[in-house]
Amino acid sequence: MRFLKPFFFGIFAALGALLLELLVSFFLGAPSDLRPVFFSKMNLLLAVIILIEEIFIFIFVYKNFQELKNASQKEIFYNSVALGLGFSFLEIFFNLFDLPSGQNILNLVLNFTGITAVHIATAGIIGYSIMKAPKLNIVFIFRTLLIAFSIHFVYNYLIIYNLA
Repeated sequence: MRFLKPFFFGIFAALGALLLELLVSFFLGAPSDLRPVFFSKMNLLLAVIILIEEIFIFIFVYKNFQELKNASQKEIFYNSVALGLGFSFLEIFFNLFDLPSGQNILNLVLNFTGITAVHIATAGIIGYSIMKAPKLNIVFIFRTLLIAFSIHFVYNYLIIYNLA
C-alpha cells in the first residue's frame, strides 16, 4: 500500500512532462507535423523531451525522498522504482491509443518492457543518487540528470535505429 503514493507520483510526473512536451512541440510546429520526424531519427526535439521527462522524474523523486527521510535506504530505493513504474504506466497507456495495425504481440510486449525498464532504471538511479548525496547542489543535479538522460537517450537511439 505504501508504494501506491510514489506510483501515482510517477503518473503525475508523466502528466507534467507530457504537458510541457506538448507546449514545447507547439512552439516548434504542430505535433502532428512533427510526429514523422520525431520517431524517425534522433533530433533536438527528442533530446529536449528526454530531458523534460528526466527533470520531472527528478523533481518527484526528490519530493518523495523529502517525505521518506527516516525510511530505510531499501524503502527509498523501492519508492523511486515505483515512481518510475507509474511514469512508464502512463506512457504505455498513451501508446496503446497509437498502435500500428497488425502490431506483432511480441514486438508490443518488448516495446512496453523497454519503456518500463528505462523509466524504472532512471528513477532508480535518481533515487539512489539523491539518497547517497551529502547535499543537493547544482553540480549534483546536473550530474544526476546527465546520467539519467544518457541512459534514456541511448535507449531511444537503439529503438529508433532498430539496434535493440
